[in-house]
Parts: sequence; C-alpha cells; structure tokens
Amino acid sequence: MYLPDHFCESLPERWLALLADHRLGTVVSLCDGLPCANHYPLLWEHTEGGALRLCGHMARANPQWRGWLASPQVLVVVLGPHGYVSPSWYESPGVPTWNYAAVHLRGEAGLIEDRAALAALLVRATDVLEAELEAPWRPDLEHGLEARLVEKVVGFEIRVHEVQAKLKLSQNRTPADRAGVIAGLRRRGRPADLALAALMETGLD
Repeated sequence: MYLPDHFCESLPERWLALLADHRLGTVVSLCDGLPCANHYPLLWEHTEGGALRLCGHMARANPQWRGWLASPQVLVVVLGPHGYVSPSWYESPGVPTWNYAAVHLRGEAGLIEDRAALAALLVRATDVLEAELEAPWRPDLEHGLEARLVEKVVGFEIRVHEVQAKLKLSQNRTPADRAGVIAGLRRRGRPADLALAALMETGLD
C-alpha cells in the first residue's frame, strides 16, 4: 500500500479499533497461480506471545483454502469509513479526492479442521457478531441444521507478521480545510459520510 508518512497510523489501538468496528475482511491469495480474493467476517486476537491472529471460516466448496496448501501467504484488506471529498469544501485551492481508512495485514494462513476447534470458533464468531442484539442467537452445533452445516465449512487462522494502517483524513490540508471537509460530509449526510466525519474528528487527536 502506498503510505505517505502523514497518512500512516502507527498506534495499534487505532487500527485495532478499525478491525473491531469493520469485521469484513478481503483475503487475497494465490489460487492456481492467479490472484484470488474473497470476503469473510473476521475475529482478531493476540496469541500468548503477543502476535496478532485473525480467524474466520469459509465454505468447504470455496477453492481458496486449497490454494493455501501450496502458497499460504495472504494479504487481508479491511476498509473502514470512506467517501468522496469535494474541493468546494476547502477554504484554500484543492482538487477532488477520496478520504478513507484502511488496514492491510500480511500473514500466513492455516486451516482449522478439527471439529471441536471449528465448532468453538463458530460459536465465538456468532457471540461476537450477535452481541449487540437484544436477543442474541446461538447455534446448536450438535443437532439439526447447524450441526450439518459444520461439515460444510473450513475454519482458518492467519498469523499476521506485518500491518500497514492508513488513515487518509485530510492531514495534508489546513485546519480550516479539514473543518470544511467534516462540515461537507455532515451536510451530505449519508451514513458512510457521517462515520467518516466522526473518524476525522477523533482520528487526528
């Protein structure tokens, strides 16, 4: 990722917050020698040694995991709030651009095929994703439909060895220009714009 110094986010608590708020990651790897990309909800955790690990699952029919047997190196892209920025929002001259937050994680992928470990992963993922609901749903992995579906998925973990985090939030503009972008995003008012405006207000402290 092209990463100018003024857009580089080096504080782990900031990019980890992005991973927590934006669970869907794009996993890029080689499949039969060609680039392959799929999108998975991901959990992240630190190992006992402090390394970062991402976990998820995919359909067993998905060929991506088979490519990892020969080439386990993967790139995970997590995209946070983003949106178009009009130069009309600046106080000083400028050109159109796009503000965004993104985290790139490189690592080595491995499979979780042990049924007990896979079931534990699926329950944990469901608990995390259902946590904000009034009546959280939990799978029954011993009986019925969910039990049969376990056999049709493959769990995976990605041991991360490099992280690049980019917050392109008009840091290269004047304070007045940044305030104008925040105001413009709020006026446009789409959910993604409001999320980006909020990140611009808190992400540059």
